[in-house]
Amino acid sequence: MVIFKYEYDHNRSGYEKFCMEMPLNHEVLSVQIQNGRFCVWAKVDREQKESVFRKFLILGTGIDLSIFEQDMTYVCTFQQDWFVGHVFTYDDPTLLRPDHWKN
Repeated sequence: MVIFKYEYDHNRSGYEKFCMEMPLNHEVLSVQIQNGRFCVWAKVDREQKESVFRKFLILGTGIDLSIFEQDMTYVCTFQQDWFVGHVFTYDDPTLLRPDHWKN
């Protein structure tokens, strides 16, 4: 097992859904801003050839959680300039990229 970093350009809007391709059986460890970039660190098996798309949701402070699906797990809160984001993952990574999610 190793820890890999995955980067994403988020738009700092009220909320944002996106997905990242990661090896099967990964574990999201942390989400932070590094050098102005949104980064996800995950524990992964370097030998794993099969991958899944992990779905993420970033919510700005004050956004109503009840309008989103409930199968989410809280990861962390981060700050980037004026934006404060609360990161959730959806509990069902999928083998296929959902078309309505960015990646």
